[in-house]
Formats: sequence, C-alpha cells, structure tokens
Amino acid sequence: MSPRRDKPARPLLPTLLCAVSLATTCAFAQAPADVAAPSPAQPSTAADLQPSYRQLLDAKQYEQAVAEAKKSVDAASQHPEAGEELQVALMNLAVAQYFSGDYLGSEASYLRVIELVEASGRLTTPRLARAEAGLATTYYAGKRYDLAAKHFDRAVMLSRRSEGLFNEAQLPLLAKYADSLSEVGRFEDALKVQRYSLRVVERKYGAASLRYAAQLESVGRWYSRIGSYIAARTALRRAVEIVEAAQGPNAPELVGPLSALAAVLPINVWIYAGQL
Repeated sequence: MSPRRDKPARPLLPTLLCAVSLATTCAFAQAPADVAAPSPAQPSTAADLQPSYRQLLDAKQYEQAVAEAKKSVDAASQHPEAGEELQVALMNLAVAQYFSGDYLGSEASYLRVIELVEASGRLTTPRLARAEAGLATTYYAGKRYDLAAKHFDRAVMLSRRSEGLFNEAQLPLLAKYADSLSEVGRFEDALKVQRYSLRVVERKYGAASLRYAAQLESVGRWYSRIGSYIAARTALRRAVEIVEAAQGPNAPELVGPLSALAAVLPINVWIYAGQL
C-alpha cells in the first residue's frame, strides 16, 4: 500500500541526540601527537584547552563549552601547519554550538570542517563522514529537512565507504534520513531507507532476533506516523511474533510493539467500517 501523509509526529529530543553521537565521536578526538608542548611564553594550543572543554560538555554547561571551544579554534588558527588540530577544534565547537541551540553557528563550523577536509584531499577520512552527519543532524534539529536529507544521504554514503555497506553505526542516521525525507513528502525514498535499515539489522543479528523485532517496531511506528496503517499493523504484528517466539508471551520486550499496535488497531476499525 502506498503510504499517505497524516501529520507525522516529530521525533523526540532524545532521539535527535542519539543521532549526533556519530559527530561527537570526533569531538573527543585527540590532537596530533606531534604537536609540540608550548613554552611559557607561547599561547595555549587547542590540545591544551581540550580537557576543560570536555569537562564543560560533560557538565552540560554548553555556553561555557562554546567559549572554550572558540579559544581552541583561535589557538589552532595561529598554527597554519596544524590542519588536523584545527579540524578537531572546529568539530568540538560545532558540537558545543549544537547542544547550546546555536544551529546556525554549528552549521558554519561543520561546513568549515568539510571545506578543510576536502581541501586536504583526504576524502576517505572518517572525520568527513562525521562532519556530514553532524551537519545533517543540525539541519534536522532546525527543521530544515530538505538540507538534512541531502547531507544525511552524503553522510550515509561516506559511512558505507569507510565502515562497510552494512555497518551498524549508520542506523541512527538512516532513521533521521527517513524522517527528513518523509517531512518533505518523499515517502517512497523514505521507505527504501527504512527497508535498508532492516537489511542492516538482519545481516548482523538475523531475522528472528530481538534486535530485528525492535527495528520492525520502528518501521511500524513510521508507517503509522505517515498514515499507512495497514502496513504499520503488519510490521508490528510481525515484531510481536518474533518476540514471542524468542522470549515467550510474557516477555517485557512485547510492551513496545504491543502498545504501538494498540494505537493502530482502533484506526483500522474505523477504516474497515467505512468511516475514513
């Protein structure tokens, strides 16, 4: 059945923050090992400033983390030969700006990282994939879904190039990619992304695994959000069957798919009664 749009619910903030984890991996990267320690007369380097930045980010003091990250960028900019150090500092800044709610600032920082990486010719570096993922997630958080879809597509492509076609790390990106496509009315493309997510999980865990059931539940909820209720019910019932076969009829893992199924069933009753 072709999906139809019916006021899709926007994902909650925790889900958004899950997706940015791919970008934050780079935020805590170490500066190059060959950066010399400064003498007392020299300004602090980006590497010197990272510990305090991390402490502020861990404490959720995001405005202070932004200020500290900017110091790190300024320090790295004074050493043109330290290209890697500047990229790391900019990634740190972009992450802090994202969590502080400064999406325009985060966008600018990620774009600058991408520019620096592309200028270096190292297009296969994982940092480029993380920067694209961070940029896409920033657009997504700012509800700029057309741009988010474009950069999620590139982030997924780069992730597959560096980590493999079926790497599990791309799953959070695929979820937001599908939602971004749905937001701009590209339902068929979004469905292809959802199916690919199932393939990734099936390849690693198997089609009878609890992990596969959880992914089916996610797909079923997506079908429900876009108004494809019969497809939603099919996916959710299959998820229930997998959990029951693996864990029994009283498994706590049944709560998720059963609650999602309960939300869909009353709608289908009205459909069959000819009321919709």
